[in-house]
Amino acid sequence: MIKFLIHKPVSVLMSFLAVLVLAAFSIRNIAVTLLPDIDIPTISIYASYPDHSASEIEQSVLAPLRQNIQQVGGLETLESKAADEQGILTARFPYGKDIDLAFVEVNEKLDLAINSLPEDLKRPVVIKTKASDIPTLYLSVRYRDILDASGDKVTLSEFSSRTVRRRLEQLPSVSMADITGTVSSHIEMIPDEKRMQSLGITHQNLQQAIADANISLGNIRVRERDYEYLIRVGRPINSLDDLKNTPLKIKGRVFYLRELADIHFAESEPEGIFTTDGAPGINMAIFKDFNARMSTFQEEVGDVITELESTHTDLVFHTNRDQAQLLNLSISGMRTALWLGCLLATVIVFFFYRDRRIPVIIGIVTPLSLAISVLFLYLFGLSINIISLSGIIMGIGMMIDNGIIILDNITQEARSGQTMEEACIRGTNEMAMPLLSSMLTTCAVFLPLIFLSDLAGALFYDQALSVSICLLVSYIVAIIFIPVLFFRMFRDKPMKIQTEDSRPNGIRRAYDKGFHFTFERSVLFSITVVIVLGGGVLAYQNLKKEKMPALPRTSMQLSVLWNTPLSTQNMDDRIEKLHKALSSQVVDFQAYIGPQQFVLNNHYQLDGESSNIFLSFTSPGELPQIKSRINLFFRENYPEAVVEINPDRDIFEIIFPSTSEETVLAYYHNQNREEKALEQHYDLKEEWAGTFGIDIRSDPPTREVVVLRSRDRQLLRYDMNKNYLLEVISQNINKVQLSELGQMDRDVPIVLTKNQTGLSELFGNIRVQNNEGQTFTIDHFFNTSTRQRMKYIYADQRGPYIPEKIVQANLEKLDEAITARKKEFPTENFSIRSSVMENRAMVREISLALLVAILLLYLIIAAQFESLVTPFIVIMEIPVSIAGALLALWLTGSTINAMSMIGMVVTIGIIINDSIIKIDTINRLHLSGIPLKEATHIGGQKRLYPILMTSLTTILAMTPYLIGDSFGTVLQKPLAISLIGSMIVGTLVSLFFIPKLYYWMKYSSQKLEK
Repeated sequence: MIKFLIHKPVSVLMSFLAVLVLAAFSIRNIAVTLLPDIDIPTISIYASYPDHSASEIEQSVLAPLRQNIQQVGGLETLESKAADEQGILTARFPYGKDIDLAFVEVNEKLDLAINSLPEDLKRPVVIKTKASDIPTLYLSVRYRDILDASGDKVTLSEFSSRTVRRRLEQLPSVSMADITGTVSSHIEMIPDEKRMQSLGITHQNLQQAIADANISLGNIRVRERDYEYLIRVGRPINSLDDLKNTPLKIKGRVFYLRELADIHFAESEPEGIFTTDGAPGINMAIFKDFNARMSTFQEEVGDVITELESTHTDLVFHTNRDQAQLLNLSISGMRTALWLGCLLATVIVFFFYRDRRIPVIIGIVTPLSLAISVLFLYLFGLSINIISLSGIIMGIGMMIDNGIIILDNITQEARSGQTMEEACIRGTNEMAMPLLSSMLTTCAVFLPLIFLSDLAGALFYDQALSVSICLLVSYIVAIIFIPVLFFRMFRDKPMKIQTEDSRPNGIRRAYDKGFHFTFERSVLFSITVVIVLGGGVLAYQNLKKEKMPALPRTSMQLSVLWNTPLSTQNMDDRIEKLHKALSSQVVDFQAYIGPQQFVLNNHYQLDGESSNIFLSFTSPGELPQIKSRINLFFRENYPEAVVEINPDRDIFEIIFPSTSEETVLAYYHNQNREEKALEQHYDLKEEWAGTFGIDIRSDPPTREVVVLRSRDRQLLRYDMNKNYLLEVISQNINKVQLSELGQMDRDVPIVLTKNQTGLSELFGNIRVQNNEGQTFTIDHFFNTSTRQRMKYIYADQRGPYIPEKIVQANLEKLDEAITARKKEFPTENFSIRSSVMENRAMVREISLALLVAILLLYLIIAAQFESLVTPFIVIMEIPVSIAGALLALWLTGSTINAMSMIGMVVTIGIIINDSIIKIDTINRLHLSGIPLKEATHIGGQKRLYPILMTSLTTILAMTPYLIGDSFGTVLQKPLAISLIGSMIVGTLVSLFFIPKLYYWMKYSSQKLEK
């Protein structure tokens, strides 16, 4: 076939150009995303149950839901969190689960559970978490002059909702603009209590008068002879004046509402507020349409914001948490590393061959292989992301490896006296099968890793597929395109360098010295290999194990649970104090205080005593200092507050969640009474601290509640209606909505209110009247008491539990402490949730997958060499190479994680490929009649330059990751370190250890045969 192809250069060129045209189309249309299209295997169920406590929601809502949802197939964990008036149930599935099918199943189980839920409960909302559900951009709007911000929040809210939000949602690339921080207006009625009591007018009379005046029966159609009329019945209230002039008749007298109450427009008090840099504002979470390109989204949204800024100079439009910028920084850094790797590879090839035509061939073949690889990624439905790009970058070394092997073999055939045609044919055919075998062995290394569970398997899939595509494409290009191109370039003008002596002799002399040193000092070399293996074992024991490497962060989320009943204004004052303390160090300071109005952005589902603050700063190095200042601020000012500092909730944090340094012990109390559960918690905390030295660093958040108990005998004695008393209490504490006034495109609430009063004033001073005209204070009919209640109730499939946070240093003592506790209290249960244990499990799983991969390698190599012993020689190289990677990670202060283990896997494929081709060359030389030792030496010389060039190009391709600081490069840094470390050690092993091992094996077998 090669003979036919080299004489049909135009046909070959046109064929590759046709594929290149398709590749160019795919490059233009392939999706560019931050991460692979991995379904986040989480489904959340939100239940809202106003006027009910956390314990009531747990018992009547979440417990029945858990019983039904836990029957969904493939469920991994099921956890719930109940708070006052709301609850959330989170179902997590393993990566790879069809999340759309799981969403349907969860909804079916929810429908079955409806009958067991309270009748007045609205159907809980089921939300499927996807990467596309994460806001692509946050936009905040505030007044430029902060003094104006306190004057007209309603106008700013209406402008943001009706103008800014609508303009954004009209863009094709925007699917939704979720909004929070808006303030509305209402009509406030403050009744004249004294006059109403003297006239015997109640609040019900006011409400009924408004309802009667605001009634509307719609249009009634009346037919008279040949004509038809529409008669509108009723006169709805359309303005504030209409409401003031609404009449009501009491005891034969007619009054207007304006005579009985002060009626005016007022700004509604929001349950929660949003502030940006200390000023009230509006915040929008903007979501990209799933099918839109990120660049299009960025351009369209940017144009709208620019136009709004030019036409509304009194407002400040500020964007942050821009996923598009994060994508550009990450992908651009990796693209730079990609092209830099290609350039360095070309320079290395020129250094070894000293003929500019050889690097030109590599310079043509490598981009061609890359372009065709992108075409196959597009056809397989993959995207360009930091994972697939890393696979392509790792594939560069293998691409160049295939090209170098074919070029070097053709060159050697040409130097041996063959014609250029024969050199191209024999040089290509000779390497076709070994290269195919080496490609299969690399794929065999990756194949078992695809089936890993959890995130590692999902990431390995994209990376393994991209590497395999690169290998397949480079193999096809190497055996078809390179000989054709080489023949056309060298047919008329052969290479100037025709002898071995004229090539870089320093490298060859160094290899010859190393070869003879290895053969003459076998024991010393063996001891060196054992020392390297021992160093790898020691490094493994001391290296920290984690799922993913720590990523650089220039932003954080600060979650604050105040543990004190505060109004939103009081919380705002406290946060403003924190803002002043940090203003010199932070770029952005945005606070979400109390419940937020977001619909889809469930991260900000806060309660009335919580706040969430977004902080950004200029450099990741500032993070420790800012954390220290935050902790000091709360210790000095608000020690009762519980503060959690977490990375910003971007796509990286959701896919690669940060590991906690604490172990969470779930302590299942299974008690109906919260007081008893709290008592057991404090008892456990004290016992373990004194007996085992285990420091439980958490207490369940609690709140003080007022318990109101009616005195029923007093109610009956004085003929007092309990519902009436509760309505008076509600009116003095809360605002009561009476009706709505229709205006333009919205309804304005009409609210009956009264100045806020404290509990002592409410129960001691507010007077009520019974049917006989007698007046009493409210405390005459109610008793009040206070008690502590858990603010949140956590539960999973095993029931309610208290999360006990324990530092990792005490992890080894837990088993003993739990055993002792259960002997004393057999009904108590515990479960440990530790990131350390999860990371160890991941390492064990990957290690098992590597063992399977090694078994597959053995089978493929045994089939190639028709030998059961030869594969052991190649496989012996694997532990030494891995030891080199572990030593490199240890010396650089890195960790064992999924990315560093990917580097080890890739190195195994590259090193084994070199050894397979080297052993194949030695075999052929020995079978041709050359003595074993001489064949081993000559075979090493023949494969010396390809091995060195492959190693250098692979190492240099990964070197940019050691110096970059973007998300993409930092994520790949452990991979680069492990790959470079194992490549350095593996190259030495492939050059010197494998030939010696092969010689021992062959020599021993020949002696046995004799």
